Amino acid sequence: MSKKSLAITGLLGLLVTQLYSQSPTSYHIGLKAGLNLANFIEPNTKENLVPLYTTGIGLEQRFTPKLSAFYELLYSRQGSTIPLYNDPHYTELAIRYNYLTLPVGVRYQSRRFPFLVEGGVQAGYLLNHHQEFLPANGTTTSQGTNLKKVDIGFLAGVGYRFSSSWLIEGKYYKSLATVFRGYSGYDPVTQSYVNRPPTTRYNQVISVTLSYYVN
Repeated sequence: MSKKSLAITGLLGLLVTQLYSQSPTSYHIGLKAGLNLANFIEPNTKENLVPLYTTGIGLEQRFTPKLSAFYELLYSRQGSTIPLYNDPHYTELAIRYNYLTLPVGVRYQSRRFPFLVEGGVQAGYLLNHHQEFLPANGTTTSQGTNLKKVDIGFLAGVGYRFSSSWLIEGKYYKSLATVFRGYSGYDPVTQSYVNRPPTTRYNQVISVTLSYYVN
C-alpha cells in the first residue's frame, strides 16, 4: 500500500473516530402497542378496513440525535372484511391472518422539531388464520393450505417524539408479493394435472402505535 493510500485511510479512520466520539451509539429497548387498520389489495374485490391490534417489543439504535435504526418483534393481527352483496344467508366474510412480524428500518428526526420520518422493510411469519361468514351464526373455517408462511413488504411512516422515552408513530405497510402460493397437482374435478398461478392478494396495514423506550 502506498504512502498516499495510507494517509487517506488514516484520515478516514480519524474522521470516523471523531464522529463516534462526538455522538456515541446508544441502544434503547422498549414496549410497543397500538391499532392496526388492515385490509387486502386484490383485483375486482371491495375490501373494508378492519380495526385490529399489534403489540410487542422494540430496540432503537441511536447513532446521532437525528439518525437512528429500529428493530421490532411484534404480534400483528391483520386481515379484511369482504361484503357479500348477493348471498341470501350472510352479509360479509371476515378473514384474519395473525403474524409474528419483524420490522427493521431507519428514523430521521429534525434537530429543531420532535417530528420524524421513517422507512424500512418488514418480514412476517404466519402463525394462524381463519375465515368466518357473518352474521355470527355463520361457520368458521380454515383459510386453506396454499397461504405462504412468510410475508415480506415495505413500510414507511411518520412519528412524534414526546421525550427520549415516548414515541407515537403512524406507519403504512404493503406486501411486495401475493400471500398465496400457486398450485400444481391433480384436480379431482377435471381429473387432470393442473398448474394454477397464485391468487392475487396483498396485505395492507395502517398502524398507529405508542412506544416507551427505556433510557
